[in-house]
Amino acid sequence: LRVLRPLRLVKSYKGVRVLVEGLLQSVHTLVVVSFIGALFYVGFGIWFVNLLQGQLWHCSLDPSGRHMPLIETRDDCIAAGGDWVNNDSNFDNLGAALVTLLHVSMGEGWLEVLIAIVDSRGINLQPRKGARIQLALPVILFVALSNFCMANLTIGVLVDQYMTTKAEVNHISELDEKERQWIEMQSKVFFGGKGMSRFQKVLYGSELFVGFRGRLCDLVESREFDAAVLWTILVNTLFLCLDHPTASPTFRNVLSAGSLVCIVLFNAETVLRIFVFRRIYFKEPWNVFDLVVVVACDIGGLAELMTLDGPTAQILQAFRVGRVLRLTRYVGFMQVMVETLTEVMPGLLNVMALLGLMIFMFACLGVGLFGTVDDSGSGLGGATFHSFGDAVLLLFRGATGERWHLVMHDLATSKPGCTTEFQTPQDLAEVGPRGCGTLLAYPFFVIYELLVYMVLLNLLVSVILDTFRRVRRRAMVAAFERQLRSLVELWHSRDYDATGYVELDAVVDLLLEIPPPVGFLGSKRKRVVHCMRFLPLFSEARLHFRDVVIFVARRCYLWLRQLPEGDTEKVSFDPTLLLHWIAQFPDVEFKDVFEDDCVMVAHVIIASHVIRFVNSKRDQWRLAKVQREERAKRDRDAARRNQMKSEVHTGGMLQDDGAGVGTLPAPEAEAPSMLLPQLSPAAMEAMPQLSPLPWPPPLS
Repeated sequence: LRVLRPLRLVKSYKGVRVLVEGLLQSVHTLVVVSFIGALFYVGFGIWFVNLLQGQLWHCSLDPSGRHMPLIETRDDCIAAGGDWVNNDSNFDNLGAALVTLLHVSMGEGWLEVLIAIVDSRGINLQPRKGARIQLALPVILFVALSNFCMANLTIGVLVDQYMTTKAEVNHISELDEKERQWIEMQSKVFFGGKGMSRFQKVLYGSELFVGFRGRLCDLVESREFDAAVLWTILVNTLFLCLDHPTASPTFRNVLSAGSLVCIVLFNAETVLRIFVFRRIYFKEPWNVFDLVVVVACDIGGLAELMTLDGPTAQILQAFRVGRVLRLTRYVGFMQVMVETLTEVMPGLLNVMALLGLMIFMFACLGVGLFGTVDDSGSGLGGATFHSFGDAVLLLFRGATGERWHLVMHDLATSKPGCTTEFQTPQDLAEVGPRGCGTLLAYPFFVIYELLVYMVLLNLLVSVILDTFRRVRRRAMVAAFERQLRSLVELWHSRDYDATGYVELDAVVDLLLEIPPPVGFLGSKRKRVVHCMRFLPLFSEARLHFRDVVIFVARRCYLWLRQLPEGDTEKVSFDPTLLLHWIAQFPDVEFKDVFEDDCVMVAHVIIASHVIRFVNSKRDQWRLAKVQREERAKRDRDAARRNQMKSEVHTGGMLQDDGAGVGTLPAPEAEAPSMLLPQLSPAAMEAMPQLSPLPWPPPLS
């Protein structure tokens, strides 16, 4: 039991702990799968015992039955002086059949078993080539079902449990795939990391160089600049390929001069990027990789200039090969491969650590059980447990499934002249290991292969699939990132001084150039303005980059969840990330859209509708005013005529009814003020700034 003590190390490492917890929590499901697998193996075992019990024996003089045709039966073999022996992999009983089927299902030695079965003829009969070819069908059926069904069933259980356990350990078990993708998009695209892109990169550093650095940023992130760097790398790679030991001194000097020119260009590119991006440069992994490669190139270049000799010079010049690795950044599929490999490395290291721990434990146990077993005449090339190093190598080979069943049968077989007595260190040093084989080899190797080969190594599939899912999420995130980068580039083209403010009309124009979900490519301006109605406006009807990024982030969430664009209230951000994003702009006032003094894009929409309504009704109101004036004039004339008639009949005496001379009927109501009283006083004050027309609009 002392070999179990190293398992205490599992608690100290989170990655390994996730694997172990996943295995422990999947025990119940694995027991069910094991029960199904046991029925599968026992069923085939009984079938093969009925078919081949006692039929895989052969003569020791001609094991294959191809060289001594006169030997037909067991008696012929004994008469010829041979021994009638059995195959190590046989089906004489259910136990032997299960062990044979186990290593056959693992793809180890199954071809030898198939040949032995096909060549067999019956009990006490010498095998002949292809004697019963029809018996190959059961073997092929078993191999197909065990490899394509049972093994994948085990892998499926482990993968599912690993994903569940990892989610529980990371406290994200209640989140679905899209929610996890949304969290990653917030942290890596919109509110941090690459989401700042050039805009945030330029804002870092001294304000004295913002404009100049902004133009340099356009240069270093342009496609032409990347193409120039790529061609420089290719030319440098060509120089490395043309170098050979028999080259002439002149040719070598030309190659050295060309390599030095490439090194100078690499250093100039690195210095330019560091000047533009400052400390943001070191937060990008690819930039750090390029910096390491450039430093390695400088070391190799110094070695060439100093003309050093000996092993030190060869080691320093070997750094030149690192220049070729820069291609991985500029070639798309290579970059994806490198990023995937980088992403999967932590999980692989965790599995390798757990595998190393298992090998260590079984190596200690194997040395104690089989350290003195005689290996003479085994023909296994030193595959023994005579020392800890030999045990580790043997178990590592067994983890890959390489001929482990032969070692198992050899350790279970007693050699002639072996001893069952305990051998002292002095005896081992004098005569070597002479111990007899033990049947403990069968449970030892079966348990080891089931744990390591069938379970632990299949966790690699779980890790790779988990990484594949993350890579798929990253591919989706990369699509959003490219669109956001387009937004930043278009924004920067309208805001070279990096103030962060752009006019509303210009923002609508640039969003119409970007495809959904970040932009509105193919939509109408009216729809874009309507979707932006809750964005706060600053002086001169301008929007800030901070608020536009939050707006497009909401759109991306709705698009990801396939929700209507009007459901913006359902969008929830990580408070920490959102506050961090807002803190990046300390000089920009944060406006609450629910306060009365906040002017939004919606106010511009209302003002435009009011102006449009007023313009459409202006002629009608003017006509109505003229009609009222004419009617009032007619009424006054009629009243004057009536008064004159009254004076004639009354003898010139005026009858004053108290209403006064010239009293007119109450005129019709004036033109309505429309929606203007519905706006807040602050919005009314801001309207002259937002509207291109006089405010309030004249009615005449």
